[in-house]
Amino acid sequence: MNWTEFHFFKQPGGLSKNDALEMLICLDYERALECRKVVEFVEALSKGQRERMLEHVQRYRRLSRFVPIEAGAEPPVGLAAILSPRFQDFETAVSFPPVPAVCIAAHWFPKHWLAVSSSQRREVRNQVSRLYSIRRFSIFPFPMEPDETKLLINGLSERETLHVIAIDRTQPKSALLAKFNAWLNEQSDMDASGSRKGKINVPALLNDLGCYRLSKLDPVCRETVMADADFHRSVGKLSAAKNRAIRSLRGLRYV
Repeated sequence: MNWTEFHFFKQPGGLSKNDALEMLICLDYERALECRKVVEFVEALSKGQRERMLEHVQRYRRLSRFVPIEAGAEPPVGLAAILSPRFQDFETAVSFPPVPAVCIAAHWFPKHWLAVSSSQRREVRNQVSRLYSIRRFSIFPFPMEPDETKLLINGLSERETLHVIAIDRTQPKSALLAKFNAWLNEQSDMDASGSRKGKINVPALLNDLGCYRLSKLDPVCRETVMADADFHRSVGKLSAAKNRAIRSLRGLRYV
Protein backbone atom coordinates (compact mmCIF):
# COMPACT_ATOMS: atom_id res chain seq x y z
CA MET A 1 0.00 0.00 0.00
CA ASN A 2 1.32 3.42 -0.99
CA TRP A 3 1.24 6.34 1.48
CA THR A 4 -1.05 8.28 -0.88
CA GLU A 5 -3.83 5.81 -0.01
CA PHE A 6 -3.92 6.56 3.72
CA HIS A 7 -1.48 9.30 4.86
CA PHE A 8 -3.21 12.23 3.18
CA PHE A 9 -1.24 14.92 5.01
CA LYS A 10 2.27 13.48 4.57
CA GLN A 11 4.76 16.08 3.36
CA PRO A 12 6.01 16.70 0.78
CA GLY A 13 3.24 15.91 -1.66
CA GLY A 14 0.27 15.56 0.67
CA LEU A 15 -2.63 17.85 1.47
CA SER A 16 -2.30 21.08 3.39
CA LYS A 17 -4.62 21.46 6.37
CA ASN A 18 -4.85 25.14 5.42
CA ASP A 19 -6.56 24.25 2.14
CA ALA A 20 -10.13 23.42 3.16
CA LEU A 21 -11.36 23.13 -0.42
CA GLU A 22 -8.88 20.49 -1.58
CA MET A 23 -9.36 18.51 1.63
CA LEU A 24 -13.11 18.28 0.99
CA ILE A 25 -12.59 17.45 -2.70
CA CYS A 26 -10.11 14.74 -1.73
CA LEU A 27 -12.54 13.33 0.85
CA ASP A 28 -15.33 13.02 -1.72
CA TYR A 29 -12.96 11.44 -4.24
CA GLU A 30 -11.32 8.96 -1.87
CA ARG A 31 -14.59 7.85 -0.28
CA ALA A 32 -15.98 7.07 -3.72
CA LEU A 33 -13.03 4.75 -4.36
CA GLU A 34 -14.39 2.50 -1.61
CA CYS A 35 -17.53 1.84 -3.64
CA ARG A 36 -17.16 -0.73 -6.41
CA LYS A 37 -20.44 0.40 -8.03
CA VAL A 38 -19.20 3.99 -8.34
CA VAL A 39 -15.79 2.93 -9.64
CA GLU A 40 -17.32 0.68 -12.30
CA PHE A 41 -19.86 3.35 -13.26
CA VAL A 42 -17.22 6.06 -13.79
CA GLU A 43 -14.78 3.76 -15.56
CA ALA A 44 -17.48 2.83 -18.08
CA LEU A 45 -18.09 6.46 -19.08
CA SER A 46 -16.70 7.82 -22.32
CA LYS A 47 -14.88 11.13 -22.40
CA GLY A 48 -17.93 12.74 -24.01
CA GLN A 49 -20.26 11.39 -21.33
CA ARG A 50 -17.98 12.73 -18.60
CA GLU A 51 -17.96 16.17 -20.19
CA ARG A 52 -21.75 16.22 -20.59
CA MET A 53 -22.42 15.06 -17.02
CA LEU A 54 -20.05 17.66 -15.62
CA GLU A 55 -21.67 20.37 -17.73
CA HIS A 56 -25.09 19.26 -16.51
CA VAL A 57 -24.27 19.46 -12.82
CA GLN A 58 -22.70 22.88 -13.30
CA ARG A 59 -25.38 24.47 -15.49
CA TYR A 60 -28.74 22.80 -15.22
CA ARG A 61 -29.08 21.76 -11.62
CA ARG A 62 -28.63 23.38 -8.22
CA LEU A 63 -24.99 23.52 -7.26
CA SER A 64 -24.16 20.01 -6.05
CA ARG A 65 -20.97 18.05 -5.51
CA PHE A 66 -22.64 14.98 -7.03
CA VAL A 67 -23.72 14.28 -10.60
CA PRO A 68 -27.38 13.36 -11.30
CA ILE A 69 -28.33 9.74 -11.85
CA GLU A 70 -31.43 9.49 -14.00
CA ALA A 71 -33.82 6.68 -14.98
CA GLY A 72 -35.94 6.02 -18.04
CA ALA A 73 -36.24 3.52 -20.83
CA GLU A 74 -36.43 6.06 -23.65
CA PRO A 75 -33.19 6.84 -25.54
CA PRO A 76 -31.78 10.25 -24.54
CA VAL A 77 -32.18 13.08 -27.05
CA GLY A 78 -31.40 16.79 -26.99
CA LEU A 79 -30.63 18.12 -23.54
CA ALA A 80 -31.56 14.71 -22.08
CA ALA A 81 -28.41 13.32 -23.67
CA ILE A 82 -26.51 15.12 -20.95
CA LEU A 83 -28.02 12.65 -18.51
CA SER A 84 -26.75 9.51 -20.22
CA PRO A 85 -26.06 6.81 -19.21
CA ARG A 86 -29.53 6.20 -17.75
CA PHE A 87 -30.83 3.41 -15.55
CA GLN A 88 -33.86 1.48 -16.74
CA ASP A 89 -35.94 1.99 -13.60
CA PHE A 90 -36.39 4.72 -11.03
CA GLU A 91 -35.67 2.47 -8.02
CA THR A 92 -32.21 1.60 -9.32
CA ALA A 93 -31.37 5.25 -9.98
CA VAL A 94 -32.58 6.40 -6.54
CA SER A 95 -30.70 3.67 -4.69
CA PHE A 96 -27.45 4.14 -6.61
CA PRO A 97 -24.65 5.56 -4.43
CA PRO A 98 -23.83 9.26 -4.99
CA VAL A 99 -21.20 9.90 -7.66
CA PRO A 100 -18.96 12.90 -6.84
CA ALA A 101 -18.46 15.31 -9.73
CA VAL A 102 -14.73 15.34 -9.01
CA CYS A 103 -14.54 11.64 -9.96
CA ILE A 104 -16.08 12.53 -13.33
CA ALA A 105 -13.69 15.46 -13.82
CA ALA A 106 -10.48 13.61 -12.86
CA HIS A 107 -9.29 11.77 -15.97
CA TRP A 108 -6.96 9.62 -13.84
CA PHE A 109 -9.81 8.10 -11.79
CA PRO A 110 -9.65 5.52 -10.14
CA LYS A 111 -6.06 6.32 -9.22
CA HIS A 112 -5.84 7.91 -5.78
CA TRP A 113 -6.16 11.70 -5.52
CA LEU A 114 -2.58 12.20 -4.35
CA ALA A 115 -1.14 9.78 -6.92
CA VAL A 116 -0.90 12.55 -9.52
CA SER A 117 0.91 15.86 -9.59
CA SER A 118 -0.30 18.97 -7.80
CA SER A 119 -0.79 20.71 -11.16
CA GLN A 120 -3.14 17.96 -12.35
CA ARG A 121 -5.10 18.15 -9.11
CA ARG A 122 -5.27 21.94 -9.37
CA GLU A 123 -6.73 21.71 -12.88
CA VAL A 124 -9.55 19.43 -11.70
CA ARG A 125 -10.02 21.48 -8.54
CA ASN A 126 -10.64 24.55 -10.69
CA GLN A 127 -13.27 22.64 -12.65
CA VAL A 128 -15.34 21.64 -9.62
CA SER A 129 -14.56 24.39 -7.10
CA ARG A 130 -17.80 26.30 -7.74
CA LEU A 131 -19.78 23.17 -6.78
CA TYR A 132 -18.37 23.51 -3.26
CA SER A 133 -19.09 27.19 -2.87
CA ILE A 134 -21.35 28.26 -0.01
CA ARG A 135 -20.94 31.98 -0.69
CA ARG A 136 -23.23 32.33 -3.70
CA PHE A 137 -26.74 31.47 -4.88
CA SER A 138 -27.55 29.22 -7.80
CA ILE A 139 -28.57 31.79 -10.43
CA PHE A 140 -29.93 30.96 -13.88
CA PRO A 141 -30.83 33.20 -16.85
CA PHE A 142 -34.56 33.85 -17.43
CA PRO A 143 -36.61 32.74 -19.26
CA MET A 144 -35.49 29.11 -19.19
CA GLU A 145 -36.24 26.40 -21.71
CA PRO A 146 -38.98 24.00 -20.53
CA ASP A 147 -36.63 21.00 -20.37
CA GLU A 148 -34.04 23.04 -18.46
CA THR A 149 -36.74 24.09 -15.97
CA LYS A 150 -37.82 20.47 -15.51
CA LEU A 151 -34.23 19.38 -14.80
CA LEU A 152 -33.81 22.19 -12.28
CA ILE A 153 -37.06 21.38 -10.45
CA ASN A 154 -36.18 17.67 -10.31
CA GLY A 155 -32.90 18.59 -8.64
CA LEU A 156 -34.45 20.48 -5.73
CA SER A 157 -34.26 19.07 -2.24
CA GLU A 158 -37.29 19.00 0.06
CA ARG A 159 -36.50 22.37 1.69
CA GLU A 160 -35.41 24.25 -1.45
CA THR A 161 -37.66 26.67 -3.34
CA LEU A 162 -37.34 28.56 -6.62
CA HIS A 163 -37.98 32.29 -6.99
CA VAL A 164 -37.90 34.78 -9.85
CA ILE A 165 -36.28 38.05 -8.76
CA ALA A 166 -36.33 41.22 -10.86
CA ILE A 167 -33.16 43.30 -10.48
CA ASP A 168 -33.29 47.03 -11.16
CA ARG A 169 -29.71 47.66 -12.28
CA THR A 170 -30.09 51.43 -11.93
CA GLN A 171 -30.25 51.10 -8.13
CA PRO A 172 -27.14 51.00 -5.93
CA LYS A 173 -26.09 47.63 -4.53
CA SER A 174 -26.86 48.80 -0.99
CA ALA A 175 -30.51 49.39 -1.94
CA LEU A 176 -30.77 45.96 -3.58
CA LEU A 177 -29.25 44.32 -0.51
CA ALA A 178 -31.70 46.16 1.74
CA LYS A 179 -34.63 44.90 -0.32
CA PHE A 180 -33.35 41.35 -0.26
CA ASN A 181 -32.77 41.48 3.49
CA ALA A 182 -36.32 42.76 3.95
CA TRP A 183 -37.64 39.80 1.95
CA LEU A 184 -35.54 37.35 3.97
CA ASN A 185 -36.89 38.78 7.23
CA GLU A 186 -40.43 38.08 6.01
CA GLN A 187 -39.69 34.34 5.50
CA SER A 188 -40.98 32.84 8.74
CA ASP A 189 -40.46 29.23 7.63
CA MET A 190 -36.68 29.47 7.32
CA ASP A 191 -34.84 27.41 9.95
CA ALA A 192 -31.06 27.24 10.15
CA SER A 193 -31.02 24.68 12.97
CA GLY A 194 -30.19 21.93 10.49
CA SER A 195 -27.03 23.63 9.27
CA ARG A 196 -23.88 21.58 9.66
CA LYS A 197 -21.53 24.56 9.38
CA GLY A 198 -18.57 24.09 11.69
CA LYS A 199 -19.52 20.52 12.57
CA ILE A 200 -17.54 18.64 9.94
CA ASN A 201 -13.90 17.89 10.76
CA VAL A 202 -12.57 16.99 7.32
CA PRO A 203 -8.98 16.18 8.40
CA ALA A 204 -10.36 13.76 11.00
CA LEU A 205 -12.60 12.11 8.40
CA LEU A 206 -9.62 11.67 6.06
CA ASN A 207 -7.53 10.18 8.85
CA ASP A 208 -10.38 7.81 9.72
CA LEU A 209 -10.54 6.70 6.08
CA GLY A 210 -6.79 6.06 6.08
CA CYS A 211 -7.10 3.95 9.24
CA TYR A 212 -9.98 2.03 7.70
CA ARG A 213 -7.77 1.09 4.75
CA LEU A 214 -4.88 0.16 7.00
CA SER A 215 -7.14 -2.08 9.08
CA LYS A 216 -7.65 -4.31 6.05
CA LEU A 217 -3.96 -5.28 6.09
CA ASP A 218 -2.54 -8.10 8.16
CA PRO A 219 -0.79 -6.85 11.35
CA VAL A 220 2.79 -7.38 10.14
CA CYS A 221 2.22 -5.68 6.78
CA ARG A 222 0.30 -2.84 8.46
CA GLU A 223 3.10 -2.09 10.90
CA THR A 224 5.63 -2.03 8.07
CA VAL A 225 3.51 0.29 5.95
CA MET A 226 2.86 2.67 8.84
CA ALA A 227 6.54 2.77 9.78
CA ASP A 228 7.61 3.49 6.21
CA ALA A 229 5.09 6.36 5.97
CA ASP A 230 5.73 7.64 9.52
CA PHE A 231 2.02 7.20 10.26
CA HIS A 232 1.72 5.62 13.70
CA ARG A 233 -1.57 4.51 15.27
CA SER A 234 -2.22 2.09 18.11
CA VAL A 235 -4.47 -0.92 17.54
CA GLY A 236 -7.17 0.72 19.66
CA LYS A 237 -7.10 4.00 17.73
CA LEU A 238 -7.10 2.14 14.41
CA SER A 239 -10.15 0.16 15.45
CA ALA A 240 -12.08 3.22 16.64
CA ALA A 241 -11.22 5.16 13.46
CA LYS A 242 -12.18 2.18 11.29
CA ASN A 243 -15.61 1.98 12.92
CA ARG A 244 -16.21 5.71 12.42
CA ALA A 245 -15.19 5.42 8.76
CA ILE A 246 -17.52 2.46 8.22
CA ARG A 247 -20.47 4.40 9.62
CA SER A 248 -19.63 7.32 7.34
CA LEU A 249 -19.27 5.10 4.25
CA ARG A 250 -22.50 3.27 5.03
CA GLY A 251 -24.29 6.60 5.23
CA LEU A 252 -23.27 7.17 1.61
CA ARG A 253 -24.17 3.58 0.61
CA TYR A 254 -20.54 2.98 -0.34
CA VAL A 255 -20.14 -0.17 1.76
